[in-house]
Amino acid sequence: MHDTAAVAAATAWLGMFSETLAKGDIAATLELFAEDCYWRDIVAFTWNVKTMEGKPAIAAMLEATLAGTRPSGWQVESASGAHSEPLTAWFSFATAVGQGRGIFTLEGGKCRTILTTLQALDGHEEAIGFTRAMGVRHGADRNRETWSEARAREEASFGAGADPYCLIIGGGQGGIMLGARLKQLGVPTVIVEKNAKAGDSWRNRYRSLVLHDPVWYDHLPYVPFPAHWPVFTPKDKMGDWLEMYVKVMELSYWGSTECISAKFDAAEQRWTVELMRDGKPLTLKPTQLVFATGAYGPPKFIPLPGATGFKGEILHSSQWLQVQGQARGGDRRGQLGARRLGGPLGSRRRGHHGAALADHGGTLRNADGARLRYLFGSGGRCRDRRRHGRPPRCRDAIRVAAGKAAGAL
Repeated sequence: MHDTAAVAAATAWLGMFSETLAKGDIAATLELFAEDCYWRDIVAFTWNVKTMEGKPAIAAMLEATLAGTRPSGWQVESASGAHSEPLTAWFSFATAVGQGRGIFTLEGGKCRTILTTLQALDGHEEAIGFTRAMGVRHGADRNRETWSEARAREEASFGAGADPYCLIIGGGQGGIMLGARLKQLGVPTVIVEKNAKAGDSWRNRYRSLVLHDPVWYDHLPYVPFPAHWPVFTPKDKMGDWLEMYVKVMELSYWGSTECISAKFDAAEQRWTVELMRDGKPLTLKPTQLVFATGAYGPPKFIPLPGATGFKGEILHSSQWLQVQGQARGGDRRGQLGARRLGGPLGSRRRGHHGAALADHGGTLRNADGARLRYLFGSGGRCRDRRRHGRPPRCRDAIRVAAGKAAGAL
């Protein structure tokens, strides 16, 4: 906490915030917020991922959750920016069931944004650090089970029809990271993936793909990338890392496995999930079912006026893998969309195809050098909280302001 003035200002605000919540005085709590305010909660208060925009939404959330959450122990961990708005502060707190952390920003002494996240459940802490497993049992025991024998027994039990507590459908990075967390919490979990191996969801993408975010944003739990890792990771390198990660984290990962159907039994409070594993049917009945199948879903084809009479070829970006390298001299191509995927695709086509890009709205892309200077040196979890602490609508306003400022330069 190097900025004494910032820490003092943040501590004063958090103290008033804590006091009004402890009294259950929601009206007084709202007086601490700016008119244009946002509260983003990840599990701590709402047991969900929710963004409350404006004082009425915040009031409704507190009325529904405050009595059961019983937040306490609010402490500022660090703060900066007291001499130039906004002030940003990181904090810790406790709820009735666990430990939380978060970040808030103050403008003119009022809270503009606040993020609250539940980090751990009391009584269910991860076995890490000094609480990690010993890995050895001393004494003579001719029937002692080795590590590899225990792993083989665990895998065989699931394969024979023993039911995991949690079944994760989708073995990309999201499903893998959740599986790793549950593993450390001692929750029996199986991850199923239609591709043959972990990492294939990256390997099967277009050949020039690299991760769009720099390495500091991309660490997986427990095993961070080494210090020499490239800033932007090539797709096949990422695929190999995920395959390695599944092995060293001892995850039950079933490749070449598809989910055929899933049905919830309200009486038994369990799911019945029909799988096809290596061409053979298998039924599991987990208590919890997670779909980790990605953010974007199936390809969306837009009906374009005049498309039926177009003599050229119309492709979706998901089909790029099928046609790259097939271009002929003199090919001319147009592209609709220049955002998350369209921008990188367009830049990779530039130079060996005639290409024109069109997008329905404005885009703001930071120069790599400025972006990396901003990101380098701060911890990944701090960056995650900073990003999630700015809800999408708030980030859009920041982008618009940044775009106007850039246009004035």
